[in-house]
Amino acid sequence: MSEWILRPYPHDKLRTDEFLAQKIIAIGWPTIGDARERSAEELQVLLETTYPSWSARRVTNGVDCITQFTQDMAAGDLVLIVPRMSDFKGHVMLAEVQGDYQFEKSLATDKEGYPHSRSVRWVRHRIARNNLSDEIMPMLGQRGLTLTRLEGDPLRRHSLEVGWL
Repeated sequence: MSEWILRPYPHDKLRTDEFLAQKIIAIGWPTIGDARERSAEELQVLLETTYPSWSARRVTNGVDCITQFTQDMAAGDLVLIVPRMSDFKGHVMLAEVQGDYQFEKSLATDKEGYPHSRSVRWVRHRIARNNLSDEIMPMLGQRGLTLTRLEGDPLRRHSLEVGWL
């Protein structure tokens, strides 16, 4: 099982309330359609065309995020949802992935912007950052990536240690 950090800003909008209410996590890119129907090469061209001001690195990061979220993430994976310090009162959320990737066409709009989702079980939905281990804390500061795969199971170890799992 894998572990992830997810920034809850699909289409540049904070979506923690929607995530909690709908028991989902989601990513943006509403213009790409159902990601199951696109290869990494097609996603690359689509993002380059849709976002011409993006650097090559940002496009590559976008493709990686989409493919990891839709293909690599799986039921049983743990996901730490990390809003900016100024949002969500500085708290983070911990979820366990329950379902497969879903594409919701009605959310593939500029207004909604979070059509790519997975169902989750909320392990903890308000965790003060100072309740996280010293091993996890430095990972929260990584900027620029919507989704990051963690190495070494730090979320599972800490969650077992403090009784969340």
